[in-house]
Amino acid sequence: MKLYIGNTIRRLRLEKDMTQEQLADALGVSFQSVSRWESGTNYPDIELIPDIAVFFGISADDLMGLTGAVRDEKLSEAWRTVNEAEKAGKARERLDLLRGMRRDFPKDPDVLWTLAYAMSDFPEFYEEQKALTEQFLALPNTNRGFSAKRNDENVLVYALFRSAPDEDLPGLLDRYSSENIDMTRNALLNERYLVREEWEGYESTRQVMLHDDLLEIFFERLRKNYHASASDSAWAQRKSLEILNLLTDYSGGSLLNPVPDLWFEQKYLLGYRLSCALASSGRKEEALSVLEDTVTLIENFAALPVGTELTYECPSLDSFSCSILPQDDGGEKLDIGYQIPLKRVVYRRGDCSTEDWVVVKLTPLLERDGWEWFDPIREEPRFLSCVERIRKLAPAD
Repeated sequence: MKLYIGNTIRRLRLEKDMTQEQLADALGVSFQSVSRWESGTNYPDIELIPDIAVFFGISADDLMGLTGAVRDEKLSEAWRTVNEAEKAGKARERLDLLRGMRRDFPKDPDVLWTLAYAMSDFPEFYEEQKALTEQFLALPNTNRGFSAKRNDENVLVYALFRSAPDEDLPGLLDRYSSENIDMTRNALLNERYLVREEWEGYESTRQVMLHDDLLEIFFERLRKNYHASASDSAWAQRKSLEILNLLTDYSGGSLLNPVPDLWFEQKYLLGYRLSCALASSGRKEEALSVLEDTVTLIENFAALPVGTELTYECPSLDSFSCSILPQDDGGEKLDIGYQIPLKRVVYRRGDCSTEDWVVVKLTPLLERDGWEWFDPIREEPRFLSCVERIRKLAPAD
């Protein structure tokens, strides 16, 4: 394929009103080199192409006359060569070919992405890989759309985390982690640990991610939508409790396990919501029974002695635990009108620990706004008894 780089250099030189000697001095080459380029007897060294393009303020493609069909033909030839190297298992040769493509086609996002990803197999090129990843992230969305671009970005960031030296991790986490479920700090570290077979770190992040996923399920994620019917909501809350029971191997007589564990908050809130949905569905007896089981769970938690150790009762979450602490810490009292502080606890996950209060909310039982489904049973003696049983758990002023 014929390149027209010589004609382009001559045209651009004349537009700048420069002699061949002046251009040679500006580029740091000999007068004879410029003469041979313009006569077509030789081409500039490939390393010089970007410098010449920058000097004239054009792209490397334009410098070489690679436009339209000519450029597409050359690009297709280059990809065929790269694919052949990949099939032959010649990873380093493929990387060198991709580098050449990057020089020839500096504006092609697929070339940039493939080169950045290929470098993840070569730790010695980590800094270059990081720079190329940043260049790709800075590109505008292509015709493939936002979702495809973001997926490509995520893949490159994952590859970067696989390659990064340990000392670079804090900076990378600050730079790239986000609230997106596939780009959280734990998700990024989890990918790194898995690929590098660093199993202790992988197990730690795996448990955190599983924990977060389960909490999402128990936060009404099984409902069709937030305004689902009472019967749909009852089905969702019941299934959530059944999933909890499977995780903890509970097979007692009631749907709601009254034995306290680290699922306490999820269980009593699911009990509230299930009772509420059943009441609005006309199943008053079931609603009252579930509410009474929920209150029994709350009472059992309140009766736990100091020093009690709780877990998730699930082998896949065995790095989590908490223990009951004394309550006489002189700390700020919570507003018992809407939530009652039951216990002060210390939560642990591996070597990390945090102290907090476990509270039980009274809002669903006391307030109608948002909990109107309880209305069919609010005046029932058993409902009122449940409210009083929880109120008695509030610490004395």
